[in-house]
Amino acid sequence: MRKREGLLVFPVLCTLVLLLVAPAFGQERLDPAQALGSWTDESYYVATNLGDIKGMIKDLLAAEVFREALEEEPDAAAALEWLASLPVESGAFAGGLRKGVLQVQGALSLTAEGEELLKRIAGGTLTSEDLDFAENFGLLITGPAPTPLGVPCYRISPIDEEHPLLGLFLAAKENLLLLGITPRDIDGSIAALADPARRFAPTRKFADRNYLILHDNGLLQMGLLAAPT
Repeated sequence: MRKREGLLVFPVLCTLVLLLVAPAFGQERLDPAQALGSWTDESYYVATNLGDIKGMIKDLLAAEVFREALEEEPDAAAALEWLASLPVESGAFAGGLRKGVLQVQGALSLTAEGEELLKRIAGGTLTSEDLDFAENFGLLITGPAPTPLGVPCYRISPIDEEHPLLGLFLAAKENLLLLGITPRDIDGSIAALADPARRFAPTRKFADRNYLILHDNGLLQMGLLAAPT
């Protein structure tokens, strides 16, 4: 009898472990860096990954050299403090020329406070309150309109824009706010999230999550050589 009871203890413990661990798997969050598409060696691009945006801004505000400079620029200090108050955890951005075509992608991981906003963006159901809030900051949001792959996205631009190409497209995927200069950039981020083989995967020499990479395919060098001295 004791042997039979011992045989039952193991599956019961396994079941309890699965019940405890399962919610953690369901709450796995996407990393913004996973939303950056791959680049070829022939491309000219800049890419960055910031693992703790709030912490970085707070460090800048606390640094003596920046604090003294911001005392002379109160508007800039207020803007940084406002950015630090936003429900943003981390972010990743990349932009450059790929086969002569401008490509810009970005992704921000939002906290639980931004969850409802992300759901509205993903569902193409931004409210009039959302649009009015953006207008308070001089921004116009239009849409939604589907990307070539059918992802709902919005376009955000300055209300008094002078150039029709000035603006970004917004979409959402789980905890990420996706940014692109064209709807195809949004589709590229969605594809990168779904397929690791299509992600930007730089060779790293350090374990630090943060990075800033400038990849020159010779374009910058030619520009510097051609510049008048």
